[in-house]
Amino acid sequence: MPSVLSPAEALGLSGATLEGRVLRAAHHVSDATYARMADRLRADAWASKMI
Repeated sequence: MPSVLSPAEALGLSGATLEGRVLRAAHHVSDATYARMADRLRADAWASKMI
């Protein structure tokens, strides 16, 4: 008989799957790209008066 996952277990497993996909994708992004992303986030935060 197959085991039935609770909604919390299913959500946890889907989160772990997503985390793995994001981490694998992140390994393909250069440091320069991360630096540009950080600069843009910082500029947008200032422009939106979030800082």
